[in-house]
Amino acid sequence: PSLATFLRESQIQLTKAPTLVIAGSNDREAMARTEIVRMLIGSNATSVAVPGAAGAPHLTRPEETTACVRGWALGALR
Repeated sequence: PSLATFLRESQIQLTKAPTLVIAGSNDREAMARTEIVRMLIGSNATSVAVPGAAGAPHLTRPEETTACVRGWALGALR
C-alpha cells in the first residue's frame, strides 16, 4: 500500500513503546517518510539516518545500522 493508505489505515499514532525509525541518509524519500512516522508516533519515537546508506540500510550498511540501533537501544533502556 502507499504511505498515505498505510498512515490512514494504521493506528501508528497510538504507539506507546519507544520506537526507532530508520532510513538511509542517501534515500530522500525514505527520510521524508521516516520523519512523518516519527511525528505521528510523537515523543516515543526517534528517527535516525544511517550515514551513506540507501534504500535498505540493514543491507547496504549493516555495521552502521547496527551501531545506530545499539546506540538507540542503550539510550532507550536508561
